[in-house]
Amino acid sequence: MLFDGPTGKLEGELTRVSGAKAAAVLCHPHPQMGGSMHDGVVGTLKGSFLEQGISTLCFNYRSVGASDGAYDKGTGEVDDVLAAADRVRVETGASRLILAGYSFGGVMALKAVQTARPDALLLIAPALSMAPDLAPPEIPGLVVLAARDQFVDIEQARNRFGDNAVIEIMDTDHFFSGQHESLGDRVSKGLAELARVSGLAWN
Repeated sequence: MLFDGPTGKLEGELTRVSGAKAAAVLCHPHPQMGGSMHDGVVGTLKGSFLEQGISTLCFNYRSVGASDGAYDKGTGEVDDVLAAADRVRVETGASRLILAGYSFGGVMALKAVQTARPDALLLIAPALSMAPDLAPPEIPGLVVLAARDQFVDIEQARNRFGDNAVIEIMDTDHFFSGQHESLGDRVSKGLAELARVSGLAWN
């Protein structure tokens, strides 16, 4: 599907879950390093959301795939996230919104929180060095890290988000090499636990 973005059309893939009260926008990794909505980690996250009865919208930032526009160094890409959030709300009628992102996408989701006003946030190996002064929002959230991440400082992430919000997956790197199944399982369980402790209903 194509939908209106800030600089033209954005390419997306919407998957509806019948009766779902929640929908998630999934933000992919860095567009200049091969990131797209077809990234393997993003696909794993999509499966976890669908397993929990949550509709999903994966999309390409400007300049990626069939999306219009040019790379904007992580500024305009936040506006793309906001456009995707507006679109998924209209398309699904969901009363709950979750922003989710992997690596670069995690920071784009984090930066979009104040305007998009999601009910929950899921960050996978977020590239926190891109936003060193950005405080975590006061909404339910989950941060999943890889124990051997080459780019994300795990202690910095724990200090910023708190131990209770952080899940660490052992024996893997920033790309969750060889551990996509484990990642999907941990995300599914984390979403279920997030719903339980926050009182949010996904479906």
